[in-house]
Amino acid sequence: MSARDQFGTGHWADLVEAAPKIARAVSATVGSRREAEHEMQAFLDFVSRSEEDDGLAPLVRELAAAVRQRIEAGTDEHPERETLVTGIESARVAGAILAVQAAPDDAAAVCRWLLDAGTTVAAAAREGDFAGLGGRQVSVHEQEALAAIRDALTGDATP
Repeated sequence: MSARDQFGTGHWADLVEAAPKIARAVSATVGSRREAEHEMQAFLDFVSRSEEDDGLAPLVRELAAAVRQRIEAGTDEHPERETLVTGIESARVAGAILAVQAAPDDAAAVCRWLLDAGTTVAAAAREGDFAGLGGRQVSVHEQEALAAIRDALTGDATP
């Protein structure tokens, strides 16, 4: 039995779509296309490493494999339209699915992995630097995006 069997086909697809949408949401907060491309490459590397990481829950490794396959197949719909709001909404949907259908340990592991994906993206490019000097590793906007994504994943709707 596969770890993903605890989810229906539609809910599994929602979980698979959440990771790239969250990554694009965080990346959308950066200023330049070059930085955004660098951040998205960091996301792809993170996903690939996750597949092989025996320290991660089997569900997380299976999810990482499905995310990579989806991206490699080019089945992402309108990635240029991804925004912060879309990523937060996708995180909210993923959090709800996990809260209802996954074992508590699996839900926590996947939520942590999705947030780690966003954090990896945020840390990939320095904002405000010149020739690699100065700047912030994670911008204020990226920090705010990560906080909103974390709240959406965990169902924390406090304003």
